[in-house]
This record gives sequence, C-alpha cells and structure tokens, in this order.
Amino acid sequence: FPKFFHDDQLDDGTRVMTAFVGRIKEMMNQVGRARGKSLKLCVRVPETLDKCRAAGLDAPVWDAAGLVEMINVSPSYIHTLELAIEQFQARTRRAKIYGEMNYVTHQDGKNQSARRYTTPEIYRASALNLLSRGVDGLSLFNYDYVPEKQRVPMAEVLKRITDVEYLQTMPKDYAVYRGFGSFPATNEKTVELVIPDNTAQVRFQRAVLRVETRQSCADQHIDVALNGKTLEPCSFEGTELFPPLARNEAYAAPETLKFYAVPLDLLIPGANRVEIKNLDKEKHSCSLYSLEIGLYR
Repeated sequence: FPKFFHDDQLDDGTRVMTAFVGRIKEMMNQVGRARGKSLKLCVRVPETLDKCRAAGLDAPVWDAAGLVEMINVSPSYIHTLELAIEQFQARTRRAKIYGEMNYVTHQDGKNQSARRYTTPEIYRASALNLLSRGVDGLSLFNYDYVPEKQRVPMAEVLKRITDVEYLQTMPKDYAVYRGFGSFPATNEKTVELVIPDNTAQVRFQRAVLRVETRQSCADQHIDVALNGKTLEPCSFEGTELFPPLARNEAYAAPETLKFYAVPLDLLIPGANRVEIKNLDKEKHSCSLYSLEIGLYR
C-alpha cells in the first residue's frame, strides 16, 4: 500500500526505507553466498515516480546502489495502460523493468462484487503495448480472481502473452479507465495512446472507439478526433466492445456510451492522439469516464 510515513516525516522515512531495502539485500547476499547462488530482489512499487516519492520509495536510488534486480511497476489493484514505464527506464540503469497487469478495470467502492473483469482482449492489448514500450517482462496480479467458471478458460490467455508477432494477429481492446491521470475528466480530454498494431501489414476487419461518461450522454454531442481527424459516430450492438467475463452492475448502461467508427488507416503503429470534446458543455456538463479502442479480426 503506497503510504508508509506521515507527510511531515517523508524525508526521514525515505532514508529509513532505503536502509531497510539495503538490509534485505545484504541478508540475501549472505544467504546466497552460503548457498552458492545469486539471489535476486524484486520490488513492487506504484506506477509513477511521483507516487513512489510520495510513499517514501526511492527506486532510482535503490537501482543506482545495486540493491534491486527487478522493479515491478504496479497500479496496485486496478488494471491500466497508464504505467509510467518510460520514467522508470530513464531513471534506472541496472534493474529490469516489468509492467503489471491486473484482473479488474473497475471496482465499485461501495459494492466489492461490482467489478469489471479484464478481458482476454484487454490483456493482449496491454501486453503488446507494454512490450512495444520496452519492458523487460510482464507481471500479473490477481489473475485467477475471475469467477470460478472462467478460471480455466482464462488460463489460455497466458499462452504466448509475450509473443509479439502472435499478439499482433489477435483481436485487442486498448482500454483507458479512470484513476490514473486521464480520467475522470470534465467535458474534454486528450489522451496519448500507444497502439503498436500495423494495420497495413495485419488485416483487421474493423476498429471501434468507445467513450463512456459517468451520467447519461444520450442527448449530448461528443466529438472525438483520432490523430487530427474527426470520427463518425456509429451504432454498436451491446455495451461492451468484447464479451465481459461476468456481467454485473458494474458495467456501463447504454445511455452513458458513445461509439465511433475508426478507419484502420488512421491508426499509427505507436503513439496515437485521441481528442474528446463535449460540444454541448454550455448546456450540459459531462464527466468522461473511460476510453476504449477495439480491433477486430
């Protein structure tokens, strides 16, 4: 949990935590020497360096001192693409950087059973996103906490999850949910989204962009542009781009959703810019909640 010290004791606490990690590493080195082995230390830390600093965790200092061999960049509990992988890569030289993928994209704070489970398509999109950004590996948190009947079928998703060529050929859902910087947002938001797929080389049937708002947006005109080109609204059967693992009250109502057709040649293999604007904000404000782009084979 990303809070170890009171705010007025953060500087001293950060030094205490660094010394603590140093003690652990020295103990591991002693045990390793006795066993004739090299023991590796992994740390699981918040997903941005700012959050690490706020928690008293100075991962770059640990790396520079050779205290850790692996840094697991973690959003804690909720799945997200918004892991600051590049920050950690820029500030470290020794440790391997892993990106963590979690089992839910949303959980209701008042109703713990109201969860949106991470789908195979979201896992595959996230894996390809993270690998293209240069992570040394992927990690999983609570992967098998899906409903019991789904656990064995979900295990199939792990097969070839680090095989980039395979991932490029699969349907994917690039999902950006609230809580990590982009969302929630009021009336407008620009999101930079890494989509490594080259649609000129791998043929997809279509792509659909989905915008969700917190309350009904049925009577609002929400404009969406991808890489500078305005997208046309489209009809979509159902509310989820791909079938959910278990439908419950956590999932979006139809009146909170807008769908847009994405011309495949608009997608750039790399960073894509999505601009969302509520053109009726003078009449009705809206809270933007999530963004998804689904690629279908």
